Amino acid sequence: MVIEMQRGRPSDYVPGYCEVLVDIMSEGKSLAAVAKAIGVTRKTLYDWAAKHDEFADAIEAGKDMSLAQI
Repeated sequence: MVIEMQRGRPSDYVPGYCEVLVDIMSEGKSLAAVAKAIGVTRKTLYDWAAKHDEFADAIEAGKDMSLAQI
């Protein structure tokens, strides 16, 4: 039996962050505001989007909603 060890720190990703992101960005705020609210960096948000399709979709929806507020 081969056990693969994960490298680095475990992800703090929570699926509920999708809703948080959309809620914040629907107010016209940026990804930087989302990162601050969650307590991570924008790079972390992009890393999560690369690993979690639902989060990538939430970012796209959030961007559209943010632009609609302008």
